[in-house]
Amino acid sequence: MSGHVLHGRTVFPATGYLFLIWEFYAANKGRSLQNMKICFEDIRYHTASTIAKDGTISLYLIIQNSGYFEVSQRNTILVTGRIFEVETCDIAYEDAMIDPNSPVLTDKDIYTDMNLRGYNYKDQFKAMQKVIGNKAFIEWTGNWVTFLDNILQFIMFQKDTRHLYIPIGLAKLIIDAKGHMEQVRDLGKGNTIPVEINYNIARSKNIEITSLYDMIELTKKPFNDIYLKADHEHQRY
Repeated sequence: MSGHVLHGRTVFPATGYLFLIWEFYAANKGRSLQNMKICFEDIRYHTASTIAKDGTISLYLIIQNSGYFEVSQRNTILVTGRIFEVETCDIAYEDAMIDPNSPVLTDKDIYTDMNLRGYNYKDQFKAMQKVIGNKAFIEWTGNWVTFLDNILQFIMFQKDTRHLYIPIGLAKLIIDAKGHMEQVRDLGKGNTIPVEINYNIARSKNIEITSLYDMIELTKKPFNDIYLKADHEHQRY
C-alpha cells in the first residue's frame, strides 16, 4: 500500500477496503475469492485513513447477513456498502476499435500529468501503460488492490482538470474473478488488460465500475483539512 501517495501522504487506497471485505466475505463462505462473481453496491467512503510510517494499519470489519458491511477504525466508520454474489456479471464490454487519429499517451505522459495534480503514485500503483482515447491498458501484477485502483485512476485521469480528485462514493463494482484470471492466463507474454470508459462506467472484460457519482476536489480545501498529518488519524471528507 506504500505506493498510494496523495499530496505526499500515504493514504490507504479506496480499493484496499473493498478487497479486505471481499476476502473476509469469501472466508466466511469457505470460498476462494479467485472463483467468485462478486458485486458491491452503494459504496460510501466516509473517512480517510493514512498509513503509519512502519506500514501498519488496524481495521475492524463487519458484514451482516444482508451483505451490508462496515470498515471502521477506532470506532470511526471509514467505509460502508453492500456485498453479495451474483450468478452472472453481464458486463457489456464493447472492445471498441481505437481511432487511429487518437493520440497515444505513454505511462510517462500519464504519470507526469497525474503527479502535477497531486497523485504521487509509486510502484504498482503506476500500472497504466498507455491511454488512447477512452481506452487504457493497465498492467496486471497479480494485485487486485492496485489493479482496481488503476481503473479509478483512469476515470479521474479522464477529467479535464489540473486538480486532484478522490472518490467518496461508487454506485456499483462487479468482478468476475474467475473470468479475469482466465483472461490473465490468455495474455501470454503480454500483461496489460484494456479498460474502456463510456459515460460514467469503466469496464474491462470482467470488471465493471458504475457511476463514480461522488468525487471531491482536494484543492478546494487545505490538504490537512482532508487528511490529518498524524498517522492513523482521520478527518471526515
